Amino acid sequence: MSKAYNEYHEIELSLQALKKKQGEKNEREEYLKYVCKEIEDASLQPSEEAELDDEKKILLNHELLCKTAESSYELLYEADSSIVSSLQNIRNEFSRSSQIDDKLKEPSDLLEKALVFLEDTSYFLRDYLAAVDSNPNRLEEIENRLQHIHELKRKYGSSVQEVIKKQDDYRRELNSLLNLSEQISELEEKKEKSYEKLLRLCGDLSHKRRNASVKMSARIENGLVEVGLKDSSFVIKFDDKKVSADGMDSVEFFFSANPDEPAKPLMKIASGGELSRIMLILKTIINETGSQTVLIFDEPDTGIGGAVAESVGAKIRNLSNNFQVLCITHLAQVAKFADSHLIVKKEFVDNSTKIMVDVLDGEKRIDELARMMGGVKITQKTIDAAREMLRH
Repeated sequence: MSKAYNEYHEIELSLQALKKKQGEKNEREEYLKYVCKEIEDASLQPSEEAELDDEKKILLNHELLCKTAESSYELLYEADSSIVSSLQNIRNEFSRSSQIDDKLKEPSDLLEKALVFLEDTSYFLRDYLAAVDSNPNRLEEIENRLQHIHELKRKYGSSVQEVIKKQDDYRRELNSLLNLSEQISELEEKKEKSYEKLLRLCGDLSHKRRNASVKMSARIENGLVEVGLKDSSFVIKFDDKKVSADGMDSVEFFFSANPDEPAKPLMKIASGGELSRIMLILKTIINETGSQTVLIFDEPDTGIGGAVAESVGAKIRNLSNNFQVLCITHLAQVAKFADSHLIVKKEFVDNSTKIMVDVLDGEKRIDELARMMGGVKITQKTIDAAREMLRH
């Protein structure tokens, strides 16, 4: 039931979102088309910005780079006493000398290798000088392109990659908008089928509830007789409500303590004692399935006493045949039915309040029952009555 409702609710929310989109469709569609075209026309490449920045840096420092390359090439290769020329002379001397002393062959070989590296460097500088371009038009092109990229980043993302991703996202959204009417029709049909299924489940649940309510009302009225409310009536009333995860029934308990009065909403007319007894009966019925192993009653005897309190205690005692029952009570007529009697006290120990729990048995239990019956001043007659109470 809950699963069917959640499924229907999710479809409904999706449909509402699509219909809202449809209302804003034209304006949004035009915007998405504009953005996609603007980014597409830019033909962005992920690494383009970094490459343009590097090229711009080279063009801005063209004079310095050329001067460095030219002077280095001159010193290495072109000058009359260039480094390469001088090193060649030294290499030749070592080569001749190594014919006389083999120990000089190693430095001769090292000089040969150094010459190869220096000549390669010289050729590189020569080619670099021939290729380097100071074209001012190219610098202007780069600056314009970078400015365009920065403008797109300002509008659509902090990086070129984000701008490209934004374009992909907008394309998907645009395609979705173009297919919006079809999506809405599909969801409308899906919603209708889901609602039919939900109504069917709600109807089945409502039928079961109404059948169960007749039996439950009768059982509660029988239970009320057992706890001293023999002239009372209990009715479960149903009203229709908007379909939700728990069905389409609004259920309310009605109660009358007197035979000549019509039943009215339980929470408005029942006294504390009546509510306590009705809750006891409800818990008794609900927990017959054995879904719980421990039942807790917090002062089910509020507002009652005498024979009624004893009947409530007996009912709780019967529950303990199938469950572990914990009951908080201030009435001896209820406490006497317990298998174990505990008393909870507050004590001030070592500058702090302690909660103490004592298990009562024997004379201690009799004394506590007498206190519950007679208040502060306990007489022998009260103690005898408490002892007699435990026997029955």
